Amino acid sequence: MTTLRMRMDNDMLVRGMAERTREAYLAAVTRLARHYRRAPDHLSPQEVQAYLVHMLREEQRAWSTCSIAVHAFRFFYHTTLGRPEPTFTIPGPKQPKRLPEILSPGEVRRLLDAMSGVCALMAELLYGAGLRLAECASLRVRDLDFESNRITVREGKGRKDRVTVLPRRARTALMEHLDRVRVMHERDVARGFGEVPLPEGVAAARSSNAAREWPWQFVFPAPKLMVAEGDGRVLRPHLCETVLQKAVRHAALKAGIARPASCHTLRHYSASRTMPSDVGGHSRWVGNRASRWRWDRPITRHSLVGATDG
Repeated sequence: MTTLRMRMDNDMLVRGMAERTREAYLAAVTRLARHYRRAPDHLSPQEVQAYLVHMLREEQRAWSTCSIAVHAFRFFYHTTLGRPEPTFTIPGPKQPKRLPEILSPGEVRRLLDAMSGVCALMAELLYGAGLRLAECASLRVRDLDFESNRITVREGKGRKDRVTVLPRRARTALMEHLDRVRVMHERDVARGFGEVPLPEGVAAARSSNAAREWPWQFVFPAPKLMVAEGDGRVLRPHLCETVLQKAVRHAALKAGIARPASCHTLRHYSASRTMPSDVGGHSRWVGNRASRWRWDRPITRHSLVGATDG
């Protein structure tokens, strides 16, 4: 990591910005530097603005991607470099708002039946618990409560915690999966490894062995170890999100589903169902700030089956 990149990352870290936001901002500035083949602090505001136009017209990037780049560039030049606040803009209107794709119950079942292994289990949680892709991939053992059939989502969208249901359909398979993960973890520890990346602020507050403790292990660990930047520690990260994304797309083709199907499509279907009132409210369950569904809506047999059996 270059000194300039580290400065920007530290500036975002001390301001409490989420890890995914920091990664997106750093990636945007990196693409800018690669486009001009020069260090970003040597570029003029006119060159940065020209690059934004290039992203839209030549690279045909989505408006949302360009919007992230604008915020990243403003942060880099104003906060990190201390220059007067730039006035970067994006030409063109915002993309129109579209209704989300919601699969039918039959399509969802065909999609899940076409999947197997770890990805099938993760898809069941997206569908049955209303998890986002990143929330599912970063689940830790401590987040699962089999006695109460609950899953605690830590620092979800907006860095907010929430509690959702653990689908009964996935309960047995999830427990068997954790048995296999524990064997792998014990094998890593025996080899002198077994550590995982800890959340921000936890590493300093916990003992040096916290990264090796079972409760902090990822529910869906990556098959390979990685070397951390900076300290060079050997860690086992969580499974890459793109693995599940590709598996869902492949399953949709295999199941003959003509409509667009993705990981978020499963969450959309989950958000279209009604939750029992003892869960604490539909919008809180799926982590939406606004929802037209009410927690005290009358419960039907279909809604109970969908909520508990996944």
